[in-house]
This record gives sequence, C-alpha cells and structure tokens, in this order.
Amino acid sequence: MLETPISATFPVAYDVLNRELRTVRQYFIVRGIPEQIQWETDIVEGTCIEPGRLLGHIIWASAPAEDLRAPAECVGRIEWINGRIPYEVMHRRSIPLLRLAQS
Repeated sequence: MLETPISATFPVAYDVLNRELRTVRQYFIVRGIPEQIQWETDIVEGTCIEPGRLLGHIIWASAPAEDLRAPAECVGRIEWINGRIPYEVMHRRSIPLLRLAQS
C-alpha cells in the first residue's frame, strides 16, 4: 500500500507494506526519462533515514538536477539499494529504488 499521494507532483512514493521507496510512473510520464539517479555518498545499505532526508538527485539531460528526498512515512534503516535501475521503463511501471529493513 503506497502511503505517499500518487500524482505527477512526487517522483517517489513509499510502499509501507513492502517497505520500498518506489518511483511514481505518472511523474515520469510527465517529466520524461531521467539520465540517472545519483545517490548521496552517505546513502548506503545500513544507513538510517528519516522523512525529508536528501537521498540523492534525479539527473535530467535537459533540466537542472532535482533533489530526491525521503517521503514523510519513509523511516528506518536501508536494507537494499537498487543498483540496476531500468530508467527506460520508469514511465511504464513503478521501480523500487530502495528497501528498508523490518523494524
């Protein structure tokens, strides 16, 4: 169950049931396909994150980089980070970016 409102306003939403931070398909339909997501250097497996924390940046080919922040309900320790993000399909399906450990 995604807790963050699903709209073209937010690039990511937190799936509470699966403890995953996922891309929002509608956002990338509107914005297009990014070049990459560049994680902050301290965002690694084992890092504790809290709402509003800067996780990284969405890098666009033809626009300034955009901050990627943890949504309000995304709190915990990172268990897994997706190292193989399929950017070319972000407008077709939601992609898990990271998973938090069970608390």
